[in-house]
Amino acid sequence: MWYGIAVPISAGDMASTDPNFSVIVVAYNSGCMLSKCIDALARQTCKNFEILVVDNGSLDGAVEALEPLDHRARILSPRGNLGFAAGNNMAAREAKADWLVLLNPDAFPAPDWLARIADAARRYPDVTMFGSTQLKADDPTILDGAGDHYHPLGLAWRGGEGEAVEIVDADVEVFGPCAAAAAVRRDVFEKVGGFAEQFFCYYEDVDLAFRLRITGETCVQLADARVEHAGSTSTGPGSDFIRYHVTRNRIWTFLRVMPGPLLCVLLPGLLATLIMRLLVTF
Repeated sequence: MWYGIAVPISAGDMASTDPNFSVIVVAYNSGCMLSKCIDALARQTCKNFEILVVDNGSLDGAVEALEPLDHRARILSPRGNLGFAAGNNMAAREAKADWLVLLNPDAFPAPDWLARIADAARRYPDVTMFGSTQLKADDPTILDGAGDHYHPLGLAWRGGEGEAVEIVDADVEVFGPCAAAAAVRRDVFEKVGGFAEQFFCYYEDVDLAFRLRITGETCVQLADARVEHAGSTSTGPGSDFIRYHVTRNRIWTFLRVMPGPLLCVLLPGLLATLIMRLLVTF
């Protein structure tokens, strides 16, 4: 198995300028998925990027197995598990590029993924967020998601999840990008303070997109920027951990970001849906 980033890089690939992209991978007990993710980054046709791997207190040896990394990659090791939100914020403060590219350790981009994002940044100069077309890692003919959508009562979901990949045939504007594989311009990320660190994980990308949308920013979902995504490899699909953080952070996003007049109108509906879900669960 290949570990690290061993592809040759010519002087012309990096020149003397800062990288175009800072790819941030927050890892926590990601196992063999992490090396597969970094391997996919090594195969990118676009070479002008750096990689920031945040080791969030992993105990499985996956991060150590990445050594040696080439000059584009750095490993950041905070003390303990900061969570996805704070881990990304930590890396963003160290980033050198104008674009932050967020990538889960269980997401495996196609070789032209970064090139597609670079092309989109040129074609859509006023757009500050881009989402990727996510495919199921165990069946790439099925969508894992095509951008985040948001209901006024606080419910968010990945568009097209479970549908055939053929339904994605053009770039479209969406509410926000799923942070499993997304790009956001660093200046607007910093302008709103990055991710809400108290969220720890889940819904932090929805919260960020909501805050950016309120300031007038837009997100385009890129049809041809594709990744395969395993999903929930660190926490386990459908676990109590996921249910707790998704429910809590859904409420926090609504209360934190929903404009005051709308919050007053919509809050009874949010409470009603939460009660209904509790009744169904128990």
